[in-house]
Amino acid sequence: MRTVVFVASLCLAVPLVPAPAPAADEQVTRKKVQAYLDLAADLFKARDFEGALAELRRAEALSDLAMVRFNSARCLEELHREVETVTAFEKYLSLKDSGGGAAERQRRAREAIARLAPTLFGGLEVTCPLEGSSVFVMELMQAPVACPWKSDKVSAGSYEVQTFTPGFAPFITRVTVPPGKSVIVAAQAVPAPPIAAAPAPPEGASEPAPSSSQPPPLAAPDAGREQQAAEPKPTGSPSVSEGGYDVSVF
Repeated sequence: MRTVVFVASLCLAVPLVPAPAPAADEQVTRKKVQAYLDLAADLFKARDFEGALAELRRAEALSDLAMVRFNSARCLEELHREVETVTAFEKYLSLKDSGGGAAERQRRAREAIARLAPTLFGGLEVTCPLEGSSVFVMELMQAPVACPWKSDKVSAGSYEVQTFTPGFAPFITRVTVPPGKSVIVAAQAVPAPPIAAAPAPPEGASEPAPSSSQPPPLAAPDAGREQQAAEPKPTGSPSVSEGGYDVSVF
């Protein structure tokens, strides 16, 4: 009987052990985020933009505050990393900014993108004469995609364009996309050269497997080339509350 009572006592004691409180973990995370934001503000004022950006990256990993993305874009802007700057501003605009002065920050982000996009990007369009064709832009894609294809936002520069049409030879050309302008490539259906009959293999020899002239399988176009940038703004401004945090807007 004593043994039974002892075991029952142990079973009753187990639920009394306190479990970790989720609220406590959340408080620790919030304190970390606020510390990163405060340090980033101090470093930005000291013009240590790399250091400020590093602290903001830590805050981004633990939160999804719109103003943190805005401040990251400002750091990248000061560092003249234009491609990343625009990506950060676009990320900021995709989030809901619930802090005071949100309209002004959104205006600044949009104006920066609109001002710098024409200096960084152009447009590229590829058309094909026959249905069933595919296009591959070497510097933009991982694999061919269906033709026609168009992008209003590609980095200015030189691109090799290849098109494939069943029954025809590949069409290959290189074009230069200037900033602020669009280029249209009208691919041509190039007749495939006649295939000479292969000599008969020696008696008893196996025939080689026929080679395939089909292009690689289609894939979605690579969207990783869309980027923009922004111009420097005055440093320092009053802190704004968002999501319970005090964020100094850069």
